[in-house]
Amino acid sequence: MLLLDEPTTGVDPVSRREFWDTLAHLASAGLTILVATPYLDEAERCTGWRLMHLGEIRQIGTPSELRSSLHARRLELHTSDLGRAEQLLSASPEARKEFLTFSASAIA
Repeated sequence: MLLLDEPTTGVDPVSRREFWDTLAHLASAGLTILVATPYLDEAERCTGWRLMHLGEIRQIGTPSELRSSLHARRLELHTSDLGRAEQLLSASPEARKEFLTFSASAIA
């Protein structure tokens, strides 16, 4: 078993990708790897998630199970003026109810 606590914090993107390729190789050889990461793109590579808040596990599941439990849809917005787009999206109380924002750390 390999335990890693935020191993790629502050690491450049190329090295991060190479690091995760190495972890994937080790996992495919049967090694169990436990990784704490604040990066959801890294957590996406894992087979199981544990969402924690204040040191307590709040939710357990696969990435798809946890995403579906949010009962939320993802909106991708491509714009040249992100500040203006944010103003427009948050202008109406009804529109604000449609947006779910949060930050979480994942352990997988």
